[in-house]
Amino acid sequence: MEMKKSFIVVEDEEYICKQYRSQVKEHENLYLIDTTNNAPDAVKLVREFSPDAVVLDIELNQGNGDGFSFLDAVRETCVENKPLIIVVTNLISSYIHKRIHEKGGDYIITKSKPDYSVKLVLNTIDTLVAASSLDKSRQAELAKVMAKQEYAMRLKKKIAAEMNLIGMKPSLKGTGYIKDAIEMNVEKRRNNTKELLAEKYSVTADSVEKAMRHAIEVTWKNDPDILFLYYKAPIDLRRGAPSPTEFVFYYVDKIKREL
Repeated sequence: MEMKKSFIVVEDEEYICKQYRSQVKEHENLYLIDTTNNAPDAVKLVREFSPDAVVLDIELNQGNGDGFSFLDAVRETCVENKPLIIVVTNLISSYIHKRIHEKGGDYIITKSKPDYSVKLVLNTIDTLVAASSLDKSRQAELAKVMAKQEYAMRLKKKIAAEMNLIGMKPSLKGTGYIKDAIEMNVEKRRNNTKELLAEKYSVTADSVEKAMRHAIEVTWKNDPDILFLYYKAPIDLRRGAPSPTEFVFYYVDKIKREL
């Protein structure tokens, strides 16, 4: 019989801790060692029991210490036996997420996700640790893949939300091109965006340009007050709508700051 994979929960909301204690019973291959709202105590638990995973809330407002101090302590003292660390947090700042990974957090689940739940976290532990016989390095690699997939999903939702705010019609072909253009340039600015889209959709670069321009021009016929409220780049209604390039890179910069 395969040994259960163990984990601890570092969380300052007692009702959430109760959910972990209750719902872990549904996972035959997982064992919850303990829950705590105290970062120093969590470090002691890791040293004493060498869990396979830690579920870590960064903000321990009702406890003692915080997730960052825990990550620092674990990195310094558990070099060989470092557990897989799954961070759950309300913080969505890309800078904070970068710091979490730099300090040793392996995977981040944002509590603002529509499908966030204790069940989701337990299933993630299952995927990354319990349901696999992979070694630590392979688990960390898998965690990175899952994190990348989660970020891609958040990015798509953020782009769609921004287009909805200014009333851009999702039914227009150009809207789809614009969303794709923003997405592909958030990661790395590209000078051949229209050509890449043309190749993806088996059309010409000129037709991509025209469709994008049409979607923007249709949007610019909406209520000007809405545009001024949500599109913060300079708007000259006499000149007309911005070019596709101006529009796309305004949102590339905006989303990179906010995501």
